[in-house]
Amino acid sequence: PCAEVTFRTAAAEEAIRKQQEQPQIVINNSNSNVNANTNTNTNTNAAVAGGKLCNKWVSFWLCLLLGVFGAHKFYEGKPLMGILYLCTMGLAFVGVVIDLIAILAK
Repeated sequence: PCAEVTFRTAAAEEAIRKQQEQPQIVINNSNSNVNANTNTNTNTNAAVAGGKLCNKWVSFWLCLLLGVFGAHKFYEGKPLMGILYLCTMGLAFVGVVIDLIAILAK
């Protein structure tokens, strides 16, 4: 087999070299912003974010004993969820089991 031979002119070589060059990009970052957010969680006994402050173990026992009536939801300051649990027998007991695990994980 014969090898393929190509001849390039000086202008063609220059065009290829310019295509292969990378442009020089300079980025000047003058960002002097400082994050002033100080997020601190001083709540060591909160049952649920968005609810009221309450004791984890009170929520646990209410959920275990009266969870199908939504007692723990009323205690946590979530009356609409409490009414939902009351009307659905704790979301058919599945919601009570999930809540027990979630309360213990806090």
